[in-house]
Amino acid sequence: MTSPCVDQTCPKTSSPRQESLLVSGSNTMVKTRKRSKKTAVTENHTFSEPAELSPSTKGINSSGLAIFPDELLLEIMSYYPALPLPSAGISSNDIDLSVARRELLLALSGTCSNLRRFFRPYAWQRIEVCRDMTVNGCILRGGGVSENKEINLELVRPLEIVTIRDPSLAEFVQVVNVQIMDTSIDSVLRELARCMAMFPNLHTVRLVISFGAHKKGRETPVKNAFKNHAYPQIKNLVLEKFAYPLMLSCHRVQSVKSPWSYPWWNSDPRYREFAASTPSLEDVGYRFSSSTCSDLYLFPNLRMVSCDMGFYPPDTHSQAFKLFSALSGLPHLKTIKAWIPSNQRSMNAGLSCEEILGRLKKILLDIQKVDHEDKIIMHYDRSHIAEKVIHLRFSKRPVEEVHNQC
Repeated sequence: MTSPCVDQTCPKTSSPRQESLLVSGSNTMVKTRKRSKKTAVTENHTFSEPAELSPSTKGINSSGLAIFPDELLLEIMSYYPALPLPSAGISSNDIDLSVARRELLLALSGTCSNLRRFFRPYAWQRIEVCRDMTVNGCILRGGGVSENKEINLELVRPLEIVTIRDPSLAEFVQVVNVQIMDTSIDSVLRELARCMAMFPNLHTVRLVISFGAHKKGRETPVKNAFKNHAYPQIKNLVLEKFAYPLMLSCHRVQSVKSPWSYPWWNSDPRYREFAASTPSLEDVGYRFSSSTCSDLYLFPNLRMVSCDMGFYPPDTHSQAFKLFSALSGLPHLKTIKAWIPSNQRSMNAGLSCEEILGRLKKILLDIQKVDHEDKIIMHYDRSHIAEKVIHLRFSKRPVEEVHNQC
């Protein structure tokens, strides 16, 4: 028995249309042959729908699994819950879990028409592709031209399935989490842009683009691909630095984060260009400090802010005052994530940890008097696990404060 390949690229047959998208400089689109109505095509499998029984062969309980009630199918589905939305910490293992879940649901949907009706929408909720993911026992390494092409093909295949072979699947897609390699980037991005416009329920996109180390104008392909499209349905974006032009097409986006541990606009002043075009931003996934808090005015609708409260001599009090003033100017603020060294005063003089938390409470309580919403302060020391969570619940009576030690 041949063991599954590990380091090599999996051989897989591609349609003429898929190949045409990956030919550099080619704009040719080859029409895909219409599939049979009796066949449900997936990216890796072809399932035949169960044949109808003739009246003479139908017997008692001949429909089998098709009589399972939806309540029982929901119980089965509970063993394969939806995975968390893409974030900065996602890995190829996370995507492998997502792909394995989809393949299992596709297998269930190929069992009978009733299971197909129920499970197929869940199977196509997410389209996810990245380097180092496992497909048919093979790891898509990327790096060389042929390896990069295979990863891009792995993206084009499901896009073709849900928009051309079976457009009824497009309404099920809610998450697109992809990494595009440095092979025929222009044509692959155009195809992605076209397909995203056909996903009415798409709410989250994570886009990472792996360019060559010395390639110039790396944001141009994204700008050209998405400039003629609008995606009002998208609410969450996770974008690496060169994918930022996508924001200009997502005017109702509420959350924008970096796929890495650092914010990509930290060294890119052009973020002001798209900040003005996204008035609904509520979370920018960036840890502000006294040196960058002046940028908070660009995002007047922020509801969650992360702040670095480590103030350093010689002007610790002026640093703190500057940051507190900027936070007070956010009328919709609901949650503050504060990184405060527990030995803040002994290290840097100035305000203590408790004094800083007290100032933050006052800021949120002043906002609460106007919007009548509950508020939260999450205190972090050095880790990414909150040491203390303070809930400021709104009440017509004096504010109720609840402390949770983590």
